[in-house]
Amino acid sequence: MAAKEVEAVKKFDQQRFKQRAVPLCDSSQDIDYQQSAQICDNLMDQSAFSHKFSGEISNISELEENIKEADYYINCLYTYRSYSKPLPMVPSDMDENAKKPLYKECFDILQPQINKIKGLMEFHDRMVKTFTKNLRLLVYPFEKKEPLWIDHIRVLIKILDKFIVLDSLKDMKGQMRNDFASYKRSFSFVRGMINNSGELMAEITAIYNFLNDPAHPYHIILYHLKEDVKQIPHREELIGVIIEQVLEDLKEHHYCTPEEKFGYYRCLLGCLYLADDDKAGMNVFKSKIIPIKDVLNL
Repeated sequence: MAAKEVEAVKKFDQQRFKQRAVPLCDSSQDIDYQQSAQICDNLMDQSAFSHKFSGEISNISELEENIKEADYYINCLYTYRSYSKPLPMVPSDMDENAKKPLYKECFDILQPQINKIKGLMEFHDRMVKTFTKNLRLLVYPFEKKEPLWIDHIRVLIKILDKFIVLDSLKDMKGQMRNDFASYKRSFSFVRGMINNSGELMAEITAIYNFLNDPAHPYHIILYHLKEDVKQIPHREELIGVIIEQVLEDLKEHHYCTPEEKFGYYRCLLGCLYLADDDKAGMNVFKSKIIPIKDVLNL
């Protein structure tokens, strides 16, 4: 009887448990592979969670990026020094073939500085579009009489201050015009030696209009901003909201440094400039929307 039971158990094991023991300490086979990865810089999550304020946060983030870039160009303008002044003048009686290498050297020396001016020109276009887009976003809640986000308005105040600083420094630095004149003169001599001369000529024309626009020789950055802001509905009311916020922050001392304090004062001047429009019949000193008396009593 016992022999039959043992035989039955053996058959059962053969059917269900073919492997009696598992080797736990068995060594695995080696695999050779080459590890590679791509490095991503400045990677961040814009919206980790979906909520009703995700759009506003994205717009504020865009404005803050513009403010950081504006600080870079403010530092560039403030520390800008003339590169054309120490360069020697090319004698007019020199042979034309001998002039070209000298002008090519001058062109190569001045090109990095002209690229900074080109970067400022392109950045001010982007900053104008960003400001007008965010100011236009306030139209809908204003028409619906909904509360406006104070943080959004305060970032608009900061970026408007950057407009004024950039515009003033750009007009103060006459060295840029001198360097550009030397760069343009050098380009006329070495144009045939450069491959992308057509693209450079278009850039030179655009930079010339940015630095020496005969219709607007001064304050061209604020002028371009004002021309875009004119297209926004209720712009006088929205600018009035910004002015009221500036006055409140000054009154309640919502600033820590002199830069922040005087940034509010510069913003007030910029708001008055943007709101005033003779062609549209908008006079800030006679307006019932702009709190001009509170501004004058500061």
